[in-house]
Amino acid sequence: ASDVYKRQTLLLLGYKILSKFYCKNYDIAIAFKMGECAKLVSFCNSKKKYCWIHSNVSDINESCFYSFNSLDEECESLKKFDSLIAVSESSKYSFQKKYPVNLQIEVIYNPIDCKQIIKKSNEKLSSNDKLLLCEKKPIIGTIARIDANKGIERLINISKRLTNKNIDHTLIIVGDGVDYNRCKKIIKDQKLNNIMMIGFRENPYNILKHFSLFVCSSYSESYSIVTEEALCLGIPVISTKCGGPEEVLQNGKYGLLVENSEDALFEAIEKFLFLGIKDIEKYDASN
Repeated sequence: ASDVYKRQTLLLLGYKILSKFYCKNYDIAIAFKMGECAKLVSFCNSKKKYCWIHSNVSDINESCFYSFNSLDEECESLKKFDSLIAVSESSKYSFQKKYPVNLQIEVIYNPIDCKQIIKKSNEKLSSNDKLLLCEKKPIIGTIARIDANKGIERLINISKRLTNKNIDHTLIIVGDGVDYNRCKKIIKDQKLNNIMMIGFRENPYNILKHFSLFVCSSYSESYSIVTEEALCLGIPVISTKCGGPEEVLQNGKYGLLVENSEDALFEAIEKFLFLGIKDIEKYDASN
């Protein structure tokens, strides 16, 4: 009990001290993330306070674990905000499902600069990237943080299954994260030579431009900006039904949505590679 009390005291004092030094007499204070950012801003003496909701918080332990001692304490902190801003209807619903507080929540989609994305997509490729993208076979690609939630391992499994059925393709995975080395080891150990993990790129758009298909393989997404960026470049999209992509793709109007399973994603990608871009819209994922 004494250890819990010490932790609670240190948390409270720590955020109050930080707030005293960094949050002085602002008209508006914004926490662009729940958790530690929201707790810090909750102590500010600003005239207005806003907090952004970037995740489907009912699916993950978004903030209590490292910033608050309990869900009740977090709820009391959130009551100090004038409004909460969710990045999608999905994240708004997820918040309301988890938090028993009656707060004003608005939905504001994260904007993208399509002109800038197109400009960056036309930037010169490195010599290594040119070699990577010059092969005359379909390129399946994704851009993501490499962790369990993004479904990268099941995408690797899907690529292996396609290869076992002699379906020619290259899988390119752009991004870094906690599971990067583990996923790379899986690829190496299983000798999956058609799968390339190329790490983080400051400009991923000149790679994305060359994808035959962009895949969002996530288990959960609050919105998925990269899916919207793929559409901006005219890249066909297949995504699991995982929250945000349903809104980005307007429930299948601008891309193919499938059930959130490896088998459903495999079947859709397999059909895409057989049918091609023009006929993929005829594919009914429910069949």
